[in-house]
Amino acid sequence: PELGDRRHEVQGTLAMTYQDLADFYDRDVRRLEERMARDSEAETPEVRQQVQTQIAKRNELLTKAIPLWEAGLAKRDDNPYAIAGLGKAYLMLGQDEQGIEYSRRYVQVARASQLGWRKKMKQWEDEVGKGVTTEQREFFVRKIQEARQNELKVHLMLGTVHMRREEYQLALDEFNAVLEIDPATPAALVERGQAEAKLGRYQEAVADIEAYLKLTDPERQRAARAKAADLLDRYRRMAGMTPVFEKTAPPAPALPASR
Repeated sequence: PELGDRRHEVQGTLAMTYQDLADFYDRDVRRLEERMARDSEAETPEVRQQVQTQIAKRNELLTKAIPLWEAGLAKRDDNPYAIAGLGKAYLMLGQDEQGIEYSRRYVQVARASQLGWRKKMKQWEDEVGKGVTTEQREFFVRKIQEARQNELKVHLMLGTVHMRREEYQLALDEFNAVLEIDPATPAALVERGQAEAKLGRYQEAVADIEAYLKLTDPERQRAARAKAADLLDRYRRMAGMTPVFEKTAPPAPALPASR
């Protein structure tokens, strides 16, 4: 009792648990859908029913999480966990407008957090001077980096949503934001390349796909790289350039000499 009403903290933890479980079901849905896309024989009535069952379970958990996140936001209107949770939950439910709104709101919170930690670090350095230890400085740097990475993830998610909605310039803006934070983000490079191609900027698309192939591992990301290689050849042709991965047909056998 001396701590006061901590109900909102318990609600936040429960909302996060629902969200984590929903993520588990969502990953299973994606895995099954990718399996059916790769192999037409895998698309059986049983597998389609399994996908629908997993989607229903995911959505049930998300609808339980949303009012808990909203309660946390009513308590504190800049609650980063509640804002991020609402953005992700609404997007997963297909309610794009609300999801995009909350996600953009989270980006502003993450940027404010970065500025706040930089200000605290500067104040601490001014107060302590040369007495600042490496561990103390690393603490502030870690907090700034965490906020930057969280912002990056949301930009990447928004870019993917805008691609699905065929809002290619908006998608491009989000992938640009990701690459401003970390220029070596493979997912943003390959996605930005596709957005650029949709906007008719084929040379820029080629450059991004080539950068993606340089950054990714040929063994661990073989399937994704194969798709990227196909995109690269397609975009090179559209840009009036020579494909690099396209296999040429073997020469036709010589006809026997007529007698």
